[in-house]
Amino acid sequence: MTKLYSICKEGNVSSASDIIGKIQSIFNPNACDSNGYTYLYYASESGNVAMVAYLINEHKVKVDTKISGFSDGTALMKAVSCGHLDVINYLIEECKADITMKNNKGNSILFFAAQSGNIDLLKFLLRTITDSAINDANSKGITCLMEASRTGNLEMVSMLIGCEGKKMKTY
Repeated sequence: MTKLYSICKEGNVSSASDIIGKIQSIFNPNACDSNGYTYLYYASESGNVAMVAYLINEHKVKVDTKISGFSDGTALMKAVSCGHLDVINYLIEECKADITMKNNKGNSILFFAAQSGNIDLLKFLLRTITDSAINDANSKGITCLMEASRTGNLEMVSMLIGCEGKKMKTY
């Protein structure tokens, strides 16, 4: 991993700005590393909204670039997998990230939330997603309810059962 990718993963805006300033003429804001991950993907993993905003606002990084690396997906999916609510909120509310995208296995952001077991994250996404997304299955036929059941999170299972077929409005 090059130094700039590492700095984005650390969420260090000042260092990223310094390096980009030195390589501005050759800097490709949507470049992928050898694993297929972008600067924004690493910044989303860091959980640092300032780093994410810096890349998007100052360097016009594409929000919905689909990653072709091992874990596949988008920066939003990575933020959901890591449980970074501030980054998720910023990407969805401010940047209008596509909440309907799925990775190459058919997993949605709701699936990643169910996998994480993070109740607050699930509540936020249930207010955001479309009604039909609640019952979407991935390429193996697994729904977010099935994934939540697999993790043994009864509160999450109850929440998903209570909103199947309708958008969650009470949370």
